[in-house]
Parts: sequence; structure tokens; C-alpha cells
Amino acid sequence: MNLLSNRMEALSRLVTPHNTLGDIGCDHGYMSITLVDRGVVKNTIAADVNQGPLDRAATNISKFGLEDRIKLRLSDGLKKFSPGEVDVILIAGMGGPLMTRILREGADVVAGADELVLQPQSNLEEFRRNLYSDGYKIVAEDIVFEDGKYYPMMRAVKGYDELSDVEYKYGPILISQKSHTFVKYMENEQKKLQLVLDKLKDSSADLRRKEVIEELEIIGDILKNK
Repeated sequence: MNLLSNRMEALSRLVTPHNTLGDIGCDHGYMSITLVDRGVVKNTIAADVNQGPLDRAATNISKFGLEDRIKLRLSDGLKKFSPGEVDVILIAGMGGPLMTRILREGADVVAGADELVLQPQSNLEEFRRNLYSDGYKIVAEDIVFEDGKYYPMMRAVKGYDELSDVEYKYGPILISQKSHTFVKYMENEQKKLQLVLDKLKDSSADLRRKEVIEELEIIGDILKNK
């Protein structure tokens, strides 16, 4: 069974075996169906803030006969969850600030989970900083290129650690592992910054030019040993 896009397939591989998954923003329910069908998790509570996605998910879950193992819940983030109800929380396809809000508003539920599997769509550096300041650390990362866009994703667990500014910006394990996709991502960032620098050559934006040059040097260092 292959219901997932490349991005969601990569995200599913970050989930380790657990009893109950909280699939937040479940959309069509394919992630919950896949993880239960593969035996990665025994049960899932698939939640969404809107009824429409839940209705679509219900149809799909019924097709696979998994109604007894995947329960649907109308919930804004984790607001309708109880502490200890889920072992792993998965959130994907939302902006970083929204995901941070969901995790913080549901802090008591998050505290009862063993791991978080997350794929923020924006504000990645800020998201990572917030995650670490809230007492979590990244233990696995991946990045996928799909539909013309790069999608970093991560698994985090409770723990106290500190990253460098560069690691917060680009991801500690992504930097360490330097996968082919990550290298392409960094090369793409390098090209974009070079275009910015070229436009700044004839301007008086000295501070911005300095920032761009420093960022290019950082990316160059990351790529040096690819």
C-alpha cells in the first residue's frame, strides 16, 4: 500500500514503533492509515480543526477496515486531547509559528508523549530554537524535494541540549549527514544569496551586504566536506 507522497513517506519513516499516534491536522487520514497498516503504531487518534477533512478521512479509513484502530477527533491542535493519551505526536504541513503554538498550548499532552515528529513549513530556525527552549532535542532529521520545494522534517524527544546558530538555522543532523538532497538544498540557498549579493553591489546597503557574505561563507563551510 502506497498512499503517501514522497514528503509524507519520508515523514512516516521518522515515526518509531509506539502504541498510539496523535495525527494532528490529519487531512485525508493517509498517514494514520499507513502507520497502522504497517504496524508502526497500534492505534491512532486522527484530528483536524475542520469537519471536512475528518469526513474524508472517515471514508478512507472505512475502505481499509481500520475503524476500530483509527479514531477521529475534531480538535484545534491538541486542545481536545488528554495527557497520556498518545505516545507520539505528528504535525506536518503547517507554518512554524502555528506548530509552536499548538505544542505550547498542548504542553501537558506533549509532555506525556515519547516523541514528536514535525515538519514545519516556515520559520525553521525560530521553530528549532523554540523546540529546544521548551526542553526538546532533535534526534533525527530528513529533507525531501517535492513539487519544486524543499521540506525539512525532524523527530524530537525530551532532553536538554544547545545548538550552534548554524545548527539552529539548517538542522544539526542534516548538517552532519549531508544527504544528497540537503547538499542540493544548500547549493540552492547559495545561489539565491549570490543573486541577492549581486543586486547589492551598487547599493549603499553595507550591513545587508555583510550579512549575505557571512551567510555565503557559512554555507561554503557546510558544503566544504560534502
